[in-house]
Amino acid sequence: MPTLWWSATATTAAALGGVHHSPWRISFEYCRQVEARLTEITDPAALYDVKAKLAAFDEYLAATSKDGRAQMAATMRRLEVRIGVVIGAAKLDHDRHPGATSLANDVAELTRNERSQFRRMADHPEIVEQVIADSADSNPPSRRVGRRCSSRPDSPTS
Repeated sequence: MPTLWWSATATTAAALGGVHHSPWRISFEYCRQVEARLTEITDPAALYDVKAKLAAFDEYLAATSKDGRAQMAATMRRLEVRIGVVIGAAKLDHDRHPGATSLANDVAELTRNERSQFRRMADHPEIVEQVIADSADSNPPSRRVGRRCSSRPDSPTS
């Protein structure tokens, strides 16, 4: 399993030459590092752990800076797409099909709605990227992008 579970402040401080930088600069570097490694991670629980850390970092950023919110939200949306890819399509009912299992069950923290939304986002990454491209710090890309993905006529049900 790739190592993505490093301390955000220690890693970014080292990457930035040990100099104290604004929360925005640190978050930008952290997001860059997370996005660079997303495709290497195949464990849903590990992806959810990164998601929890990004959420905490986003909360800190929201309290300390107005800059960098769009970048943090964009990384979160890309992470959610990756989770949707890794957990895969919804499986058939286990009672009727005993061999059917889903990787989504490996991550108890994911709700049924999150699994469905992340799968839709994974089915339509081009919509997610368009929403990200249209965002700004004053209007960061929200998870409502999943609703846009479900309104597409070719969207499979999850």
